[in-house]
Amino acid sequence: GGEAGGEAGGEAGGEAGAAWAMLSDAEVDEYWKQLQLRLAAKKAGGGGGGFGEEKGVVLAFEGVGPGAQREDLKALASRWGEVRFVDFNRGDSDGFVRFAAAGGAKAALEALAAGGEEVSG
Repeated sequence: GGEAGGEAGGEAGGEAGAAWAMLSDAEVDEYWKQLQLRLAAKKAGGGGGGFGEEKGVVLAFEGVGPGAQREDLKALASRWGEVRFVDFNRGDSDGFVRFAAAGGAKAALEALAAGGEEVSG
């Protein structure tokens, strides 16, 4: 089952590629906190996940095309390293990619920030 997208953004998506950024230490702390809250809400009282809460492995992106899918983003990011998770819902224009190692995240950031890869459906 899929989730129906609630509010549609009023802006038309531009032709430019997505923007990618490494989360700062403060941003990554907030990311892990929000992720744990969402997972706890899903499990309704389930125990905490086994997160390492590593720094330097999470990239934020914004500006992907309206047809972009989680699989597209994972395939793109996997060129530079093992991807653990793509935090993205269809119809959104932004999200996060979590790598298994900081080296993959750093390599992906350097390549994607320079190249402006197109991600759309």
